[in-house]
Amino acid sequence: MLNERSFHERREEEEEGRGWNSRLLPFAVKLKERSPTEEKHEQFWLGKEERAPDWLELFYDLVIVAVLSVFSSAHEVSSPQSVLIYFSYFVIIWWVWASQTMYDVHFQANDWLHRIFKCMQLAAFAFVGATSGNFTPFSVIGNDGLDPESIAADTQADSWKGVAIAYAAGRFILVLQYLLVAVRFAFPKLGAQLYGKHRHLFLVLVPAAIYTLSGILWLIAGLIPTNASAKVGLAYFALCVEILSAVVLPMMPGYVKPPASMISERFGALTLVILGEGIISIVRTFSFVISGFGFSNDQYAQCFCALIIIFASWHFLFHGFPSERPLKRKSGALWLVLHLPLHFIMLLLLSGMKNATIYGNIGDALGQTLTNIQDVRIAIQNQTLDSVDQQNYWLALNLGKTDIDTPYPEEFALWNASTFDPQDFGDPDLEVASYFGEIFMAVADSFQLELSDEVLTLASTLINVNTTFISNDEERNNTINEAQEQVDEFISAYITDLAQGTLFFFPCAGGLVVLASLLVLLRAAPLGIWMWANWGIQVALASGLCLLGFLDVGNQELNIDSDTELTAYSVLDAGWMLPLVAIVYAILIIIEYNMLLLAKRMDPHRRNAESESVEGGGSERADTALKPMQLHSRNGSGLVAVGDSIPVAQMPSRPLYLEYD
Repeated sequence: MLNERSFHERREEEEEGRGWNSRLLPFAVKLKERSPTEEKHEQFWLGKEERAPDWLELFYDLVIVAVLSVFSSAHEVSSPQSVLIYFSYFVIIWWVWASQTMYDVHFQANDWLHRIFKCMQLAAFAFVGATSGNFTPFSVIGNDGLDPESIAADTQADSWKGVAIAYAAGRFILVLQYLLVAVRFAFPKLGAQLYGKHRHLFLVLVPAAIYTLSGILWLIAGLIPTNASAKVGLAYFALCVEILSAVVLPMMPGYVKPPASMISERFGALTLVILGEGIISIVRTFSFVISGFGFSNDQYAQCFCALIIIFASWHFLFHGFPSERPLKRKSGALWLVLHLPLHFIMLLLLSGMKNATIYGNIGDALGQTLTNIQDVRIAIQNQTLDSVDQQNYWLALNLGKTDIDTPYPEEFALWNASTFDPQDFGDPDLEVASYFGEIFMAVADSFQLELSDEVLTLASTLINVNTTFISNDEERNNTINEAQEQVDEFISAYITDLAQGTLFFFPCAGGLVVLASLLVLLRAAPLGIWMWANWGIQVALASGLCLLGFLDVGNQELNIDSDTELTAYSVLDAGWMLPLVAIVYAILIIIEYNMLLLAKRMDPHRRNAESESVEGGGSERADTALKPMQLHSRNGSGLVAVGDSIPVAQMPSRPLYLEYD
């Protein structure tokens, strides 16, 4: 009998792992409400084995990476307007993900019905990303003209229309999901087990109504041909209503919270995905810097500081992250919504690091390029080329790392020939000015930088300057002076484009720590003076980083002929922007570790237990003293909440955080 039973058990295990029953999915899994006799701190409508697999959720999370990558590659964050454009798009894709996730943690089952819905949502989400190449809320109406400005406006309007229609389609798909759940709630025989008729209909009908209204407004915003203000206003009004509903709905009577652990894991996964997307961008930038134009050993320090900042960011966000701790209604809704600014600040912080690293490399290298070219130009005039062998080697080596239209050896030969025969080969001074434009644009292309329209226009004018030699000295001097002014104007606009992308770095570095501290506070209030002291120090130093944003106040345009510039630019030029934040982050981690040690050492329960163990002289007494106390909270969660009237002297020594609302 033992052998026979063992055989059947092995057969069942094999069928479970490889047989048809391991892959055959039901069309729709039945929703089951908890029995009224059970405690309902959280509502699990599905059993653990009935929920959609984590792989499906991870697959959906990766779509946002693809969408972000597509949009980020076409929209460089380098100016206040570009930040607004970036946020206007990011809030769309973030809420697409968040709203679908709020449905998933409640009702997504491992069945074909939800896999079909997920496929439809992925298609809508992907189309939001595919049409975002020229997205901007500042240009939503097309133009029938054939000039470059009209063509650009038309493509931007088409991008807005595509995003709006795709977003509306995603809303209608989500509405259909909620309505099917509502039908099952209204008619339990169709796939729900409820204790009480129509008790939870509002949970699904209210979101369905809001998303229906939002989808209609977004569809109108995408299709109406005129009135740009109405198009943008309708779209973002609907989006604000959706986000506000996510805050208000948990306050309604009868609302049963979804599993806190699932929400925490899903939003934590998105945080990691965004952090990973930033790491990919940073590593790609490091690759450009180390193997590209003008690299110097000083850039290794910048790369090291960037890695410290990334690791410290992960530490602030996930160290001691209590994913299993239940969320209260008010604090839980606020905790969810605060992830929107947190994730956006993370993207800006990572973008600022990338821009600071590129600026530090390009700024020094371009300055050395200009100096070397001037030295070579003087050496050609004086016929002392042997004195500039090192400069020629540096220029040939570094410009050879770019895809410049005219290789440096050819340009050098042209300068040499034009110096002695300007009638046939052109004015050498104008040739040098034109080559400056080629160099700067080739460097920008090698680092995949997106420059403003102003810089592109100035570059085109400079590169196409007429280099014909003018025999009249006065006219020639005037032409050369005009060309030099064009060079100065172009370089000033160029470096301003590079530097502006770093101005939000300090505020974002502080904002990330402040928001991470607030999220910890919403989930679990610090316990004990040392934990509160650590929390206060984190917020204080992070606020100091935010205040460094005032260094950005003033004229943000850089001028190579002016000695006055923003203090933030001075910090950037000195190479201290990344090291300063890295040092502050490292100090915060060290302080936190020491505060935890002090909290452990000063814990009265730990010291009392140790003293009783020593005085008792026996292991039995020590075991009794160290035995954890059985505490029960009012909400039945098994955790002591603030306001449960538990005397402080009876509080356990662990955990160091209390549930807080």
